[in-house]
Amino acid sequence: MRLHPTRRIDVSRGAKATGAARPFVAVREQHTDLPARPRCSGEIWHGTVFKCQRGRRTGMECASCEHYLSLTPDRDLRGATVRCLFVDDDPVSALMTPVERLVTVDAAAPMPEAAAIARASAVRQVLAMRGEDVVALWEPERHLRIAPIATVPAEMRLSALARLFRTTGLAVVLVMAADQVAGLITAGDLLRARVPGIIASIPSAG
Repeated sequence: MRLHPTRRIDVSRGAKATGAARPFVAVREQHTDLPARPRCSGEIWHGTVFKCQRGRRTGMECASCEHYLSLTPDRDLRGATVRCLFVDDDPVSALMTPVERLVTVDAAAPMPEAAAIARASAVRQVLAMRGEDVVALWEPERHLRIAPIATVPAEMRLSALARLFRTTGLAVVLVMAADQVAGLITAGDLLRARVPGIIASIPSAG
């Protein structure tokens, strides 16, 4: 998936000009219910399914992730909470939605059609495509068409991105690896991970 240079604005340079990044340790918590009361602890690990940017994961799959911190069953064993650890020096790819999970629409599609696709996919942003090229970022529910699109490089650190969101008012950026789209990350992704300073930044973060 390509994004032509004329369709994007690399905003990472602005982040470097706004002062030192703040170090942090952030813990994201996610609770999920079990479909049935487990008969043993193993069913909690194998039967509990969590959602993250990388897709749906069982407790066992979560435990193999480099960001995994803990998994705690509820007292009544009807659910569990997984905790994931992120630090300021992690790359933005740690919290981005990877390109293979992004939702796309044809750039010629009417906005109501794009809104229906976004609702069905439970997302706020969709990529408007012309062939293999991204031409705009749409937020159909808000009737927004964003072009050129703010981008950051895949190697950018979470601390720098948090500072960028705080100081520019941006709420969403595409993550680039050269001229290829690697993923998308929003202020909401950082907020859910409890990255400091994001709560007061962008109320419309997705």
